[in-house]
Amino acid sequence: MRETVLAAAALLALLSPAAAGGLGEPVNGPPSGPPQGVSWTGCYAGGHVGGLWGTSDKWIVRTPGGAFEGESLGGHDVDGFIGGV
Repeated sequence: MRETVLAAAALLALLSPAAAGGLGEPVNGPPSGPPQGVSWTGCYAGGHVGGLWGTSDKWIVRTPGGAFEGESLGGHDVDGFIGGV
């Protein structure tokens, strides 16, 4: 269920249109006043977060000629987090 929700969220994020300043304004007709500039001065902050989780119940060694070839050595879990500012 969790994979389905994450896949749907990723698909929605990829399908959303890109937006840039001034692209939605009409092209036809004279300007209604002096051009408005965008001020990029000031302090900006941002961040990112991400995570990973996974599990495997059957870890089978597939090294040809190895001591444990074809034997199940149990399972393992993978969990992780990353973030920054």
